[in-house]
Amino acid sequence: MTRFIITDLDPADEPAIHHIAEILVAGFKQHWPRPWPDLASALEEVRESFGEGRLSRVASDAGGQVLGWIGGIPPLCHCERSEAISIFSRPPPTAQPPSPAEPFLWPSVF
Repeated sequence: MTRFIITDLDPADEPAIHHIAEILVAGFKQHWPRPWPDLASALEEVRESFGEGRLSRVASDAGGQVLGWIGGIPPLCHCERSEAISIFSRPPPTAQPPSPAEPFLWPSVF
């Protein structure tokens, strides 16, 4: 089992931001390609996650390798819930770093 920690995503951590964008594109490519059809649109989404009141967390292993991302937007109405999406890439069976080629999604509503 892969152990990981979840921390705030650092806006200055370009390698992590890039890896998260790759995971985002791969994670939605098959069933929902419109929101982030390419790396540029996914990078824009990840960078927008640093906005006021937004949630941007990264899941990393002990070595700092990005395993996934959790992004959230506060309610846009007077509702009692907000929406978030969690995206993780499955670690491959080898000792190589996780690849965004095999993502799985945990869409969630709070």
